[in-house]
Amino acid sequence: MEQRGRLLEAIYSAAIDPRAWERLLSEIVTAVAARSARLLIMDESASRVRSSFKFNIDDGDHQAYVDHYVNTCPWRPELRLKPPGRLYSTFLDFSCSQPDFYRCEFFNEWARPQDIHHGACGTLVQHAGYTVQLLVQRTCDQGHFSAAETALLSSLAPHLQTTFTSLLDLEHRAQLNRMIVSAVDQQQRPFVLFAEDGTIAYCSPSAATIVHNQPLLSTRGGRLYILDRTLDSRFQRALSDCLKWRSEGDAFALPAIAHNVRPLPARTAPQARLYVQLSALHPDIGHPLLGQRAFAAAYLYETTSAVNRLITTLQARYNLSSAEAVVAATFAREASLERVAEHCHITLHTVRSHIKAIYRKTDTRNQAELMQRLLCES
Repeated sequence: MEQRGRLLEAIYSAAIDPRAWERLLSEIVTAVAARSARLLIMDESASRVRSSFKFNIDDGDHQAYVDHYVNTCPWRPELRLKPPGRLYSTFLDFSCSQPDFYRCEFFNEWARPQDIHHGACGTLVQHAGYTVQLLVQRTCDQGHFSAAETALLSSLAPHLQTTFTSLLDLEHRAQLNRMIVSAVDQQQRPFVLFAEDGTIAYCSPSAATIVHNQPLLSTRGGRLYILDRTLDSRFQRALSDCLKWRSEGDAFALPAIAHNVRPLPARTAPQARLYVQLSALHPDIGHPLLGQRAFAAAYLYETTSAVNRLITTLQARYNLSSAEAVVAATFAREASLERVAEHCHITLHTVRSHIKAIYRKTDTRNQAELMQRLLCES
């Protein structure tokens, strides 16, 4: 009873202090006389480790497991099929026999050098795109896990489930809020925020209005689609590129990513066109245990046909980016940086940055020269 009390105390301590997860693993190893333990936070399919905690596993061996051996373990395919919420003895509850285990790559290249012969493992939580698994290992001399020992470990599962479900929900909301702030800071125009699986995580009110009224846009199953097969294919590939780069790259060394899908002629409003600019988002440091989630933003803006013709001309003649061309075309009609910012739904600082780039690309030195150049193009 005292031992179980220490285990429960460690679980709920870890809920508020990520550093306590290692202590929990240590308590588990002691409680069942094991060699080592690992807590894996994986993707939804349980094929990639997002983050982890470990006890009594060498850093190099653990990294080798994360990078490669996690998917060579002979128990893993069967573990994916077993009901979550309890732990299973690799000796008693899996179809892979011990002699077969001793012949596999996983044992001979990774487990045997560490004297790992037996294990208990199970899926604790599958929630919000995460799979959380607990794995406990034993040496040859310690023997396999008995039904009573796996029952003791399984008794901890409801408490771990409660802790992780709360952590996942809270951290998901926190990261989503950070991404919304990041998206607004980058460009103050209508935007749709996408989670790492490509589903819509957030849609700003102004973007929701555009999506609702734009005949070429549709939402199904929590995803955004363009009702033009060619354009939608480009859009989905660009979105996948942004999310893949963000999820696999270094959060502090990513280049700017921007894909433009343009123009989208509206069927019921031939005088207007919609522009979509996709960009990966760079969040701040995520949760120490749960890591970071991938996000991308699609910025939306509509233009009239006259402005659209000028945008096309400016892009072709001066090699302006789509965002620069929109600012320049709007500037030709508004002649006020504040009005341009308001019309394009971006900050005044962003307008000034674009104007500097436009000066350079159009070989103009000031507002008067640029206006004269733009009026000639209009």
